[in-house]
Amino acid sequence: MKGLTPYIHTARKDGRWHAFFGVRLASVAAFDPSAGGDYRDFAFRLLNRQIDFINSLDCPEDGRAFELRFICRPDDSLHIRGRIEVVLIAMVSDAAEEAAVAKAGDVFHDTWAMLAAVSECYDFECITGRDDFLSVYDPFQVKEIVEIMRREDVIEIETAKRVRGFGAERERYAGDENRIYFVYPFIWSTNSLSRLFSVMLFQDAPCFLSISLKPIDFSDEIERFFVQQIDLCERYLASGSQARLSVNARIEFITKTIQSQLLRLEDSPFLMKIRIASSGAVRRALIDSFGVEITEHAGSPDLIRDSNDAYVFSGGYDWHRFSDGEEKERETENLKYMRFAHYAGTLADKKDRHIRYLFDATQANCAFKLPLPGVDELLGMAGCSDGDSKLRFVLK
Repeated sequence: MKGLTPYIHTARKDGRWHAFFGVRLASVAAFDPSAGGDYRDFAFRLLNRQIDFINSLDCPEDGRAFELRFICRPDDSLHIRGRIEVVLIAMVSDAAEEAAVAKAGDVFHDTWAMLAAVSECYDFECITGRDDFLSVYDPFQVKEIVEIMRREDVIEIETAKRVRGFGAERERYAGDENRIYFVYPFIWSTNSLSRLFSVMLFQDAPCFLSISLKPIDFSDEIERFFVQQIDLCERYLASGSQARLSVNARIEFITKTIQSQLLRLEDSPFLMKIRIASSGAVRRALIDSFGVEITEHAGSPDLIRDSNDAYVFSGGYDWHRFSDGEEKERETENLKYMRFAHYAGTLADKKDRHIRYLFDATQANCAFKLPLPGVDELLGMAGCSDGDSKLRFVLK
């Protein structure tokens, strides 16, 4: 790796210099079923290594941010001729351009080493040219952006009912000891992204999927929010309420979920935004395909063996379309500079709008993940040649 130098792109915005570099996923080896290994176990272990990689990015001191981008250039004549590129773009900022470039160089060398440690089934290449970098950083003029988010609700503790209906956004929970703001965690899965790639190749305009990730400090404000929600739930459960058993079971499940969120965030908190950008319209089929690759449905059939109506408090997703005017322009700038301003509508109190975007490494891996090797090459992506020893691979 000595002497490996990426192209570092710089841009000045809001009085600071931003320095970017990119790493491309050149190829993905195929899984070897003849070796006798179980694919689900293989996928589980490989995704856990990816979670380790996400944890290794946790260094908020230098202001770093990362974006995993899946860029699709469809072919009008035959969908299988279309191409999909997977790139990791990193950004650091500083008041001086020279300092930003130096920081970017340091982050590149750390990131390159950590990527290499994920698995031998991935081949990465450093993007070394300006034109090559711009082809993935600014591949087309964005016409429409859709953001995918975790579901949210304001929940009445005494009934475990969700506040819905006209005017729900005006409902307040702050200071109300009978209501909490709840973000439904994604349900982590071993989906390979192969179905998503197929849908991308059928789009009628170039598009890309963007998952932006920024490590942050675990603040007193974050801790205070979760502790307050837990206290409200535990106070209700300790009150000896004679509510239906199903209500208490749901509140217990919600309490455990919030406690788990707090404990995981204490270790490595990140802000994460998930978006689809297109030079045309973002089709509903693409939104839904991306959503179900990220998370299982609420009350997913995969959980049928552990049937429990409390599972409706996890999984599923919401989405918001940015297509016109100032809102779309702002979100385009947010995407370009990996900003985490929140313009989509929310039920959260203003001071808590960031809670929906707080992820631990495992939750982040639901979306921020490399495609998993399959038995065959991934449609749209370059594979290893027949003579490559890594064409068939089993994770050790």
